[in-house]
This record gives sequence, structure tokens and C-alpha cells, in this order.
Amino acid sequence: MATLADLQRRIDVVRSRERSTILLTGLSRTALVLLASVLGYFLMDLIFELPYLVRLLALLAVLGGVGFTFYKFVMLELRKIHDDDEIALRVESRNLGLNGRLISSLQLARESKKGGYIGSPELIQALESDTLRVAGPLDFLKVINREALVRFGVAAGVVLAIKIVCLIRFPDYFEAAAMRIVSPSAQYPTKTKIKDVKICNKDGKEVAFVARGDEVHVNVLLDDKGVIPDSAGSLVFTSVKDGSQIPIDLNADSGARFSGVLAKALEEMTVVANVGDAHSQPVDIKVLARPEVKEGTILYQLPKYAGLQAPPPDKFGGLSALQGSAAQIEFESSKPLAQAKIVRLDSRVLPFVKTDEAGLKWKLKDPFPIDKSNSFHVELLDTDGLTNSNPPVEYPVEAKPDQMPSVRIKRPAKDGTVTPVAKPIVVFDARDDYGVRAIWLVFRVQREGQGEGTGEVRRFELPKPPENADRRNLIDTKFAWDLEALTLKPGDQVVFWLEADDDCDNKNRQPVKTRRPRAGEDAPPEQEKPETNEPQYARCSDLKFTVVTKEEKAQELQAEIARLFEALRTMKDQQEDLKKKVRVLIEELQKELEKNK
Repeated sequence: MATLADLQRRIDVVRSRERSTILLTGLSRTALVLLASVLGYFLMDLIFELPYLVRLLALLAVLGGVGFTFYKFVMLELRKIHDDDEIALRVESRNLGLNGRLISSLQLARESKKGGYIGSPELIQALESDTLRVAGPLDFLKVINREALVRFGVAAGVVLAIKIVCLIRFPDYFEAAAMRIVSPSAQYPTKTKIKDVKICNKDGKEVAFVARGDEVHVNVLLDDKGVIPDSAGSLVFTSVKDGSQIPIDLNADSGARFSGVLAKALEEMTVVANVGDAHSQPVDIKVLARPEVKEGTILYQLPKYAGLQAPPPDKFGGLSALQGSAAQIEFESSKPLAQAKIVRLDSRVLPFVKTDEAGLKWKLKDPFPIDKSNSFHVELLDTDGLTNSNPPVEYPVEAKPDQMPSVRIKRPAKDGTVTPVAKPIVVFDARDDYGVRAIWLVFRVQREGQGEGTGEVRRFELPKPPENADRRNLIDTKFAWDLEALTLKPGDQVVFWLEADDDCDNKNRQPVKTRRPRAGEDAPPEQEKPETNEPQYARCSDLKFTVVTKEEKAQELQAEIARLFEALRTMKDQQEDLKKKVRVLIEELQKELEKNK
């Protein structure tokens, strides 16, 4: 006959079976989440080829989901207290005929074991007998809900079967998926296999970086064991800064080699090669700026003879200064340099020297000589092996020439006559942009009966002007020329002119030689090339003295006086006529005024 102990054992079996059901259901849930997450991750990665960081985050999400499911539906469920009263109540809820007998019997039996008074023994015995009679044929295990276990078990089995089929059908894909967890560069199998992607220069040599503004040559090598497509592929360049993309064609060169060229690299980027059904991992392209002159100064050193202070420092650029000057150039580069130099148009090289430890500041070892107008450019080589822009900027050099002095005889203003012992006064002006150094009187004596241009050319230097004189503008300077020392005779002719020179010692300056204007010619004297290699100086137009006797000179003077007297008388007559006309006009004006009153 059944006893209360039998009922207790049946309740213990229910508790054990229920714990097993909870465990199996939780494990089914966990397996389902694991298998579904892994399969979903595989499909997502296969379709979208997730970046490595996203793959790792997805793996963490899968592990987190599996752990959460196991904790919630296994560990927390197993920790719940399933005591006898709870199980008894669940049995009674499914068997209304018990009407509270089962839980009452179990509670009274528990209290009885503790030694406490629980009521009349006869009544308690009657309750136990009645409880055993009703509960005996009942199946307590029906209170265990196995619906969730079946549902999640079937679902996990279906997903597991799909997983097994995929593993058998596509083992290499799942192997690649696993490898992609531990290797960023691992890829899924493709018919076309990309073996290598190289960033090269225009000569095909692999490079570690590209200069900003240069072409980017990309060479793609395929594995000849895979399929070599007939059609062209593509290269996709992606900016690291803003993610913008530039696609270009990837053309077949020969066999398994493909290549493409990006016209200009402006910033850091990555490139992905797409050929056939394969595409490479992103390859980083490091873009470095070329070295350039960031800022600089030019300090001119003028020739000493100019007598001028050096101008303030100028900004780096073209050079413009007096010929014979020099320029000290300093600059700061945009990047540390290994070498810097100036190359002139005439191929002369002027090296720079470093003036700071960082290699950013440089100055010319020797000043730049401004000896002639030409141009120059700067060649820079930085510590990365990059040079500045090619072709480099060409800077002009303007060597301002020191102008030849100018000299002009003011008196006598034209050819004239002199006696053999005359001392004519010669008045002249001389000018130079930086000061006249010396002035010579140059002449030759053409004896009577000899032709034009005969006679030895002689010269002597005129006295220096006073120290306080403005040597740039010698105005109305004069000297007396004693002709008696020349032992002249009537009929001789003295052709003379003035020559001037300045302090400029530039041998490249072209000397200027002038000729005497022809009769009736109003144009200024034109320049002629020097006839010899002898030093030539600026000169004025020549004048001519014709030697006459004292009597002839006296007659000439008398005739000149008579001419002047006649000119004065003519002027006086003209003045008298003018006065008469003025008086007539005044009288007519007065008459008109009287009529209008």
C-alpha cells in the first residue's frame, strides 16, 4: 500500500526531471543561438566582406549572445528553488480532485517530523489515507512542460543539419571564414586569385610612398593557377581623410599582370584591386609632400663704389639689383632637407649650408653674384629622398646696369675760330647715376693741308672736382684751355671732345661712342660700336676750332659786333612798332567805353 514516503519520492522525481528538462531546453536555446549566429555571421561576411574590426566585433557579439542565453535560460533557471509545496501545488492545479489534500498532507508530515503538535492523530491519518487514495493513480510527471524543449531542440537540430550540409558542401569557405577571424588579410576562395598588389613608380619599381601630385602606378599580379579574366578590372582608391572614392580601369599588361595609373596623388589613401571575381585587401598608399621653400629672405650687398646702404631684406623670389652686387639668400623649407642648392641658367651651382639641427633652415655658402641678367632655380632633396617640384620654379635675375656717364659741352656751343695763343673757356655738364670718376679733354690737331681725321689723338685729365661737389651732377663746370702750348698755326684745325668715366669696374658693360651730328641734323647723336678693343668711355659730340690770325679774328669779332648791333636795332624798331599798335588799341578801347556810358 502506498505511503506518504512514496508521494515524497514521486515529487523528488518530478523535481529531478524538471531540472533535466530546464537544462536540456537551455542548452537547446544556447545551441540554436550559437549555430544561427555563426551561420548569420558567415553569410554577412561572405556577402559584404566585413572589415577586420567589424569581424572581431561580430565575433564578440556572437559570444556575448551565446553567453547571455546560457546564463539566462540555464544558470538562472537552475538556481530557482523548486520545493515540495510548489510542485504539489502544480500537481493539484492539473488535478482538481485533490482539492488541497496533497499539499496539506505534505505540510502536516513535515511538521510532525519536527515534533510539534499538529492536531488529532485520527484526523491526520484519515487525511493521509484519503490523499493516498486520490493521488495514487495520478501521473505527477505531466506537470513538466516539455513543449519548449521539443521546439528549441527541433530548431537547433534543423540549424545544425544546415550547418553540417554547408560544411560538407563548402569546406573551404568555412575554413576561410575561420581564418578571417585570426588573419585580417584572409579571403574567401575565388576563381581568380590575386597574388600581389604593388605600388610602383613610373619605371615599375616598387615604392614605399608616393610624392604628392605624382602619378600612382599600381601593378597587380594574378596567380596563374587561377582563372585569368579576359576583361579589364578596376582599381578603387579611397581617401583616408573623407572616404571619397576614385575608380579607374585596371588593364591587362601581359599574362597574369595587370596595371592601372591614378593621375595625381593628393592625400593618404587605400586601393583595392578588382579582377574577375576576386578583389584584394585594401593596400595603404602613403603620400608625402615634396619639399618646397616655405619662406626666405634676400639681403643685397651693393658695390662699394655706389656709396649706398644695403636695402632692407627682401622676400625670397627673383633678384633685382645693381650689376656687380651680390645677394645672400636664406630660406626655411617645408620639410627637413638633406641637401639644397641653386642652379643658375649658366649651369653654375651655388650650394646651401644648413643652419639648424632640424635641417629646415639653410643659407648660401657664398653670396649669389649678380653679374648679369639670367635666372636660377632651387633644387631641394629632403630626408625621404624626394626632390622639389619638377620642373622647378625659375626665378629671374635682373642685373641693373650701371649707366655710362653723360658729358656735354655747353660752351662753345658750335665750331668756332681761335688764335694760336687763345685761352678759350670750355663749360660742360657731366652726370652719372653713381658719380663721375674722371673727365678727359681729348683732341687732335689737323694741320693745314692734311685730310679729315688726321693728327694724333691726345688727351689729358681735367682737374678733379672739389670733395664736397656732387659728383653725380657736375653742372656748369669750366676750365681754361691754353692753346699756346700746341704751337698752332693759322689754317690748323683742332677737333676736340670730352670723355667721362665712373667707378664701375664691370667689364661686360658696352661702352658708348658718339659721332658728330651732320649739318642740318636735329636728331641726337646715335651710338656706334667701338672700333677697337681699347678702353672706350662715354663722350660728347666733337667740336672744331679753326686757327686764324689775330687780324682775321679781329675782323670776325667786328663782323659779329656789327651783326649784333644790327640785330639790336631791328629789335628796337620792332619795339617801336609794337608800342604804336598798343597805343592805338588803348585809344579805341577808351572810345568804346565812352559810348557805352
